[in-house]
Amino acid sequence: MQKLSKEEKADIIDELEQVRDTGEVNMMDRRGVQSVANELGLFNLVCFIEDHSRTEHFNMLKSM
Repeated sequence: MQKLSKEEKADIIDELEQVRDTGEVNMMDRRGVQSVANELGLFNLVCFIEDHSRTEHFNMLKSM
């Protein structure tokens, strides 16, 4: 697990916002977010969720 660059973090936040905008899933449900992201083709977010902890996911949500 590596530290994200500012650009990567911005991309993940953008993809999280796209998932949120669907209204299909509680954003605290990591596996649900990952599933919706996969359906939308948001593979940076899919990989982020797979490779990072719940705490990092929560911190990313707080950054939105």
